[in-house]
Amino acid sequence: MKNLSSTWQKVIVWVTGYLNIIAFILAGGYFYKNTEDESVRYSAKTAFVITVIFAVISALQSLVSAILNLAEVNNAYLAMNKISYTVTVLKIVSFTVFCILDLCGIRFMKKTEEKKEPAKEEPKEEETPEIAE
Repeated sequence: MKNLSSTWQKVIVWVTGYLNIIAFILAGGYFYKNTEDESVRYSAKTAFVITVIFAVISALQSLVSAILNLAEVNNAYLAMNKISYTVTVLKIVSFTVFCILDLCGIRFMKKTEEKKEPAKEEPKEEETPEIAE
């Protein structure tokens, strides 16, 4: 895997993030740990955040579905079907857009640089104007 270009590494990270969280952990973790290219590391971090967001949404979706099924709400199936469809479309669009933007080199989170403290200037004594009599 060392001979893969950074472009292919980024694509693999985003595709595995979309497909399965376990596959992403394996591929993203491997590329994050073994590459020295900062752009691939950035891709792995960003894909991790997006993958976790959609994993949480999926967990909440399952929880709401179970609660609605226990309450025997009549329109629960239709509502959950529409929510599921919407989340699936958003996931496809999100991963596709982020992958394309990453391949184009557009970053959303700026690298935080260490801010150098400006040299402290000694306070100058203010001259008080003398009043002429």
